[in-house]
Amino acid sequence: MPTASESGISHILGEIGRGASLESALGLIADQLAADVGAPTCKIWVVKRGDICESCPLAYTCTNRQMCMHLVAASGATEQNEYPRIPLSVFTAPLITRGGTADFSDSNGAGDKLFGVQRDASRQDSDSYALYPLRGASGTVGLIGVFNRRRFSGLYKRLARTNSRTQSHSSQDNQHSFRSSANRFSKSFHTLKKIIARSARVRRL
Repeated sequence: MPTASESGISHILGEIGRGASLESALGLIADQLAADVGAPTCKIWVVKRGDICESCPLAYTCTNRQMCMHLVAASGATEQNEYPRIPLSVFTAPLITRGGTADFSDSNGAGDKLFGVQRDASRQDSDSYALYPLRGASGTVGLIGVFNRRRFSGLYKRLARTNSRTQSHSSQDNQHSFRSSANRFSKSFHTLKKIIARSARVRRL
């Protein structure tokens, strides 16, 4: 019997096969990844040409108005309340090329621009986020971002760094739960990366 995650992926593939719009498909993907990791928010950005430079609220940080990250899906968030474009200068090179996890301790970091709306003032010390690059033939073509109200375990950190199957060496009591959740997320993540790449090619994203 298929798991909830497998059923979710099958549903997404079915919607794409029936001609769902790219935005709709990416919204379903964000919902699935958020469910797999047990996080309140998952967002997807893709690299596209700058198109609202004159009115972009983050234009003051932008050093390259040719390309930027466009927010195309947001699970657990209201897109109208988010920054629609994120300048590439907001990110460090390792975050774009390798991904990783981070907290919000750096006031000049990317975190507040990516997930500032989701922050919980009463539990700020535990807020964290993870970024997972979407790679194409020309390099990184987008990012998947996950916001969590707790620190990411070593499982998710390893997945963020390597985008490969995770293994756990944690001695925490909930180790098995973390491993199961991370492995589900890892499997979904790799499948959904392929879906995103295929959707982008078909629709010339």
